[in-house]
Amino acid sequence: MDKIKSLMVIHPEYAETLRAYAENDMNAIKTARALCYHRHTIEYRLAKIKEYTGIDPTSFRGLCELLQYVEA
Repeated sequence: MDKIKSLMVIHPEYAETLRAYAENDMNAIKTARALCYHRHTIEYRLAKIKEYTGIDPTSFRGLCELLQYVEA
């Protein structure tokens, strides 16, 4: 989906958040610590990704689908 890919280009912090969220076992607190952000920042970004794409990054299936569009 071009919409998702363009979101990751426009907001590279969302791609960074998705990668870190996956690396930290889908745990927002661990992700926040790894990225040196507050937990609410991570939750906000995940909510914005869901709002924009319609895919829930807090579900395993949704996270896997979104990670396909994140450049390595």
